[in-house]
Order: sequence, then C-alpha cells, then structure tokens
Amino acid sequence: MKYFENLSLWSKTLVICLLVFFLGLILTAVILNYNEKTGPFKTMISEANKLDLDYDQVVNEPDRFLEKYVIWSVVNISKSEIYYRGDLSRPITVFNHQQMPLSPRYKRIDSVEMLLQIKGGRKTGFGSGKVGVMFISAL
Repeated sequence: MKYFENLSLWSKTLVICLLVFFLGLILTAVILNYNEKTGPFKTMISEANKLDLDYDQVVNEPDRFLEKYVIWSVVNISKSEIYYRGDLSRPITVFNHQQMPLSPRYKRIDSVEMLLQIKGGRKTGFGSGKVGVMFISAL
C-alpha cells in the first residue's frame, strides 16, 4: 500500500514539475518573440520614447520633427482611413501603407501601437491637420 501512496506523491510532483517546465518554455518563447520583433528597432523605439511626441506637436512644428520616430496608437481601416488614436479629426497619411496591419472595418476603436517615422505635417483650414509617416513596425 505504501508503494501506491509514494507513487501518487511522485506522480503529483512530476506533473507539477512538468507544468512549471512547460510554462517556463512558453514564457521564454514569448520573451524571445518580443525581442526578435523589437530588437532591430531598439534605437528607434528609445528615440520615440525619449521624444514622446503627439499628433498636435508634429502638426504645429513639422519641420522640427521631420525624420523623427514616434510610437502612436493607430487605427488603419484603409489607405484613406488611418487615424491617430482612432480620432477622425486626426488623419495620417502612410506612404508605405501596404506594409501596415489593417484594423477590422467594424472595430474603429481598436488601435495598434506602431513605430512610425515622421515625413511631414501640415495644418488644415479647420484647425486640425494631417501628418505623413512611414510605417516601420507594429509593436
């Protein structure tokens, strides 16, 4: 009888060890995938975080921020429907739009964090503006 009690304890220990091992593997895979995805862009990401630019800053001083990197939440519905934080009054023109991930048409509020490079900006007659960017990567 003691043999079966010990076997049960060993079985439980083995299951717990295997579970911890596989959770460790999954966590490692997630971390490696994130590092692989952002690794080549680390300097751009750090510049974007340091500058911490928003849409209005770029519209108001486009020449000052030309070629700078930003991390913005973007809703990308189609080539002519790309918005900063999903705000319809803050449109974005993306020169390499075909490389960007699309947001589902019915989910206008779902935005994706993206690393972008500023290529220009201008005020429009209605007080808002428009910003032109190059897509670098979704984060």
